[in-house]
Amino acid sequence: TQAALQGWTRWDLPVLHPYLGFTWDPGARSNNAFGFPGPTNALMSDDPNRLLVVVTGGSVAQQLWTGARQRLAKGLRAAPAFAGRQIHVVCWALPAYKQPQQLLALSYFLSLGIRPDLVINLDGFNEVANGLNNAAYEQGLMHPAFPAPEPWLHLAAGSPSLADLNAAGEVQLVRSWRAAAARSVERLDFSPTVRLVGRLVDRALRGRIVAVESAVYARALSGERPLTATQTGPVGRFDGGALYEELTLLWERSSAQMDRLARANGIQYFHFLQPNQYAPGSKVLSPWEEAHVVDRSGRFPPHVIAGYPHLRAGGERLRAQGVRFADLTPIFVDEREGTYIDTCCHLNDDGNAILADRIAQAVVAAQGEEAR
Repeated sequence: TQAALQGWTRWDLPVLHPYLGFTWDPGARSNNAFGFPGPTNALMSDDPNRLLVVVTGGSVAQQLWTGARQRLAKGLRAAPAFAGRQIHVVCWALPAYKQPQQLLALSYFLSLGIRPDLVINLDGFNEVANGLNNAAYEQGLMHPAFPAPEPWLHLAAGSPSLADLNAAGEVQLVRSWRAAAARSVERLDFSPTVRLVGRLVDRALRGRIVAVESAVYARALSGERPLTATQTGPVGRFDGGALYEELTLLWERSSAQMDRLARANGIQYFHFLQPNQYAPGSKVLSPWEEAHVVDRSGRFPPHVIAGYPHLRAGGERLRAQGVRFADLTPIFVDEREGTYIDTCCHLNDDGNAILADRIAQAVVAAQGEEAR
């Protein structure tokens, strides 16, 4: 869909950040001064009538902000506690983000004097289900708390090789093609044929980006270029269920700390486990989804099937601590139409709308509980 297409074309060049691992290039179009999508002034207002809502997490959270932030704001207006407030939904989510990056983002912005009213953390998939990440942890090549191998291994490298420089140049060129294609589709949005061709072109270009970045990652893991402690952290090997348990505990502890930090600063914190097509029993896939959104390479499904039960158990422990946690994996169980757009986890307009509605409903219900 057009909204999802625009979300992907806003992937800019990742740049190193001293506290968050990486952000997007602050100098690129559509990014604010802090390296996240959206305008800078939305974060800097002192208007007491403003309700600042933060969406954080990985690419699913970022695309929720891109495609459905207005719908989320509309749903939040149903809470009497928010009546008359100007609701601003801002994005602290980026593709590949995983805990503790969300925790660090909250700490970082609070240290800058930016205090949101609500923090909505939508995550889980990047924490346990990326097979490339897990391979690095299992082989003892990276610590699970470090940023995702893509793009961290490349960004934190000392002097990049010629092959890596060529790869970076190719990725930027293909991204410029994607952006140009998206603008062309937007101008001719009235044509279903143009929209279809646009989606196919975008999928092909996105596939090329993934292939080039995966090759850089594979060279690093192969030992072709030795990894440094800056890239890897305090490594140790994990295998089997021990890996999922460690990843879940990292995710769980990070969320608990976000909740404590939020409460200490008068912020409402809500944590949601994101839906995914590989969570057993979560959705009957449409014929189009069966053909287009099922990963047959084994990169994602085994890790969702093995890892999500750990996340659900961790979510129950968070709830027992008083964290407002909700498992959103069943939200598409009655949907027979398509909601997913790729073999990873991302949603179309309808999927994002349902996701925004469910999150808003949970937040609004919590306001009623507070009032009682």
